[in-house]
Amino acid sequence: PYTGKGKETIFQRHGNLRVPVGTEVRFTLATNVAVEKVFFVLKQGVEEDKAKVADKGQWPAADAVELPVRDQRYFEGSFVVQESGGYFFQFADSQGFRSSQPERFRIQAIPDRKPVVRIVEPDRLTEDVSPNAEIPILVWVKDDYAVRNIVLAGNYYSVGDSEPERSKVSLLEEENGPGAAQAEPELEPYVLKIAQLGSGEGDAPSPGARFDYHVFAEDFGSTGVKTSQGRPLGNIGESQLYRLQVVDPDVLEDQYAREVMSFRDMTDRLRGRQESVRKDLEESQEKFLLAGKLGKEAAPGLSRHRQDQVRVSEGLTELAGNIGQMLGKMKMNKVGEEKWKDWLQAVSYTHLTLPTNRE
Repeated sequence: PYTGKGKETIFQRHGNLRVPVGTEVRFTLATNVAVEKVFFVLKQGVEEDKAKVADKGQWPAADAVELPVRDQRYFEGSFVVQESGGYFFQFADSQGFRSSQPERFRIQAIPDRKPVVRIVEPDRLTEDVSPNAEIPILVWVKDDYAVRNIVLAGNYYSVGDSEPERSKVSLLEEENGPGAAQAEPELEPYVLKIAQLGSGEGDAPSPGARFDYHVFAEDFGSTGVKTSQGRPLGNIGESQLYRLQVVDPDVLEDQYAREVMSFRDMTDRLRGRQESVRKDLEESQEKFLLAGKLGKEAAPGLSRHRQDQVRVSEGLTELAGNIGQMLGKMKMNKVGEEKWKDWLQAVSYTHLTLPTNRE
């Protein structure tokens, strides 16, 4: 049931199995000679070599189960796959002859893996935030079958406190069973408001407070444990632990100012390099147009100019991405956005134009 798939019966004429854990196996066999007794031996969770050693010299083998025989040839039975291992049969006829070295069939049990959980945003494990920040937390979860629920869990530590105040937010809860659930649910970002983590009296956290959080997801598989509500607990997958460190807004303001100045210097360097590359390309292309062909001595130079153009373009693209991230941090933390927003956007849209190849 944990797979969410309907019941499916598969017939095969060989004994080796590769099936999900929980699969019910039914077998029907016939011997080529008359037999009086048939024993079924199932070894799950035991390595094949160790099973052979344990059964050596013992007949029937340990844990053997006798099966009823019909017309001295036909027999059947069933078992549920719980772990990888193997099984075999032992026979005896009416004259007392016993089978030796039985053919062993392999069982490969496909386990129900726990969900994979990643926090996509924020992208850093530790992030400095202002007391009034609003942090979007975007989560990606994938299971081999279906996800039952997803929870954001965290511990808030006030300044100087060693004991945390716990918080828990449900990001997804599937109540209709695995058939209606998804293996990779689409989740909207959850916006964590730092101000609401404070004293509970409306006061924002003081600098020095922190919030450690992670996300865990549960599937519909059974771990053999039950929840407080009495339902079977599924497999649990967890993300890495992330931390939001509350700092003084003035500290963030200074940090952002330094990064903005760094962007400005980088912009000036790239803009100068951009102009140089543009002139080199124009000169090379003008010579090509005048001569009507590209000489061997000029080819390496033009190739170098093109490589320079690509490097400048890549640098501009990376810088534009960094500026976009900076604007996102300012907006998220409500710090510096009004002061630096117009300047950063002007840099992004005015100065970071890519050089044109006029070939």
